[in-house]
Amino acid sequence: MMFHPQSPAWIPDEPEAAADAPHASHQAFATCGPANEPGFTHLLTGDLTALPATFPRMLEAADGVEKAVAVGTDRLYVVAPFATADELLVLARALANPWESADSADMASGDGDRRLEALSRLADDFGDATAFEPAVAKAPSSLPGRGVVGEWPPMPIDDAGLLDCGTSRRDGFTHVLWVDRGAVPGDLAERVAGLPGVARVEWEGTELLHLEAHGATHADLLAEARSVARR
Repeated sequence: MMFHPQSPAWIPDEPEAAADAPHASHQAFATCGPANEPGFTHLLTGDLTALPATFPRMLEAADGVEKAVAVGTDRLYVVAPFATADELLVLARALANPWESADSADMASGDGDRRLEALSRLADDFGDATAFEPAVAKAPSSLPGRGVVGEWPPMPIDDAGLLDCGTSRRDGFTHVLWVDRGAVPGDLAERVAGLPGVARVEWEGTELLHLEAHGATHADLLAEARSVARR
């Protein structure tokens, strides 16, 4: 299945409104579910504007989290193969609110116990590397940026701020690049427009760069775009 960032297969529920000011900090992350995008296992959603720009790196430092990429101000894509959605949500909230403890007077009854239990279970799972053996699934070779099929652990990829390449659904364009705008040069569009076979480019918001490049494969176009982004 080709990646279409404009229409994700999983759309999270709308976060519930905070009941009062003391609980507002809990809403930094509202939901966690499957990412349904190549190379990621989970999608955390919520209001990321109050978090530091380094929060993805903080999350990556936690045991069991291999990669975290913030997209816009409301999505955080994560690679954590062995974590459940509930465990990852508890972990992210705990990192976002380190000053809150389980015995906080404002915490709802029983909520602290559930948080501590999930964190303890997560620590136990990741604390003993020999107790966990990954179930290696062969990734479809048609998906770009997935590494060598069947290889474990996966090789780290320097994506140069270009997360993936898919088929554009905008009229007149053939491809779309999914961009981490904060990690690419400001003149990325001009650099990509200069690639052989690229007729024109056009931004959609801050994350999607549409291209007209008839005959180019997704993998080749992604590799060439990453190459010019690193110059």
